[in-house]
Amino acid sequence: MAQNSSNNVLIQNNTLFDNFLGVTVLSGSDGAVVQGNRIFDIGDTAVSFANSGNGLIQQNTLFNARFGIEASGTTNLAVQNNQISQIDTTAIVLQSGATGTTVGQNLISTAQFGIEANNLSGLLVQDNTISQIGMTALALGSITDGTIQNNRLFNSQSGVRGADLDSLLIQNNEISQIDSGAIVLNTVTNSTIQNNRLFDAQLGIQVEISDSLQILNNEISQISVAPILLTDASGALIQSNQISDSRNGGINILNSSNVEVLDNQLSRIVTSFAAARPAAIFLTQVTGTPQLAGNTVTGTAISTGSPG
Repeated sequence: MAQNSSNNVLIQNNTLFDNFLGVTVLSGSDGAVVQGNRIFDIGDTAVSFANSGNGLIQQNTLFNARFGIEASGTTNLAVQNNQISQIDTTAIVLQSGATGTTVGQNLISTAQFGIEANNLSGLLVQDNTISQIGMTALALGSITDGTIQNNRLFNSQSGVRGADLDSLLIQNNEISQIDSGAIVLNTVTNSTIQNNRLFDAQLGIQVEISDSLQILNNEISQISVAPILLTDASGALIQSNQISDSRNGGINILNSSNVEVLDNQLSRIVTSFAAARPAAIFLTQVTGTPQLAGNTVTGTAISTGSPG
């Protein structure tokens, strides 16, 4: 089913199956609504939008396809309240310069990637539940002005991964049962990670190469490798986080400058000489004027291994 160069079209309450494509909205359309459809056994993409404006994709059930929803070059697209499962690659793909995209209240499971967003501005991802993901629940690349909030990501290889990010806010998410990293970012500017609950993962928050990053009021526990790990950070603020029941140190900062570590609470942290992180708060090769104040460590931080 294809739609091209029309306004305010409604595609509703259809059952589409055993096709190469499901619903395709092409260039020039404005105000298209795709809702309440059941689309399955699709060789490629269940629902796709390209170079269109003010679209709405909602309340659809999509399963057994290569891609669930794919959008490129869209303006003010909303993707909400969809159930997407049994996807060979990515449940929701957003790319190619889309602006003003909202992805909310979707239930996503059983895919290689949950939501993948590349080369976007004005992105809002909120209130989604994503689980059973083989690679990354939420993958971000080249995002400017994005908000990731109130999502639940669990039982997946990794939680949030991203690179080349500016003015990103990650807040109020719960990320758990993660095989690798809960939040792993690279090359980040003017961004904030706050009020998240992260537990049962290898890494809590790992950021490589950042400028003006804030990590605030997160609850991080049951981390096996590093709860907070920053490398090549400039002007980072790590404040009022609660870190517990984790290994290889609590807060680790490497090769950075002008960092502030303030008012964090760390408890039951096992440090490790073997992992080269022999303290609950460990800084190495940090230049400028680092500030450490108001941090508390309770429950003896026990060193393991040897300095070698």
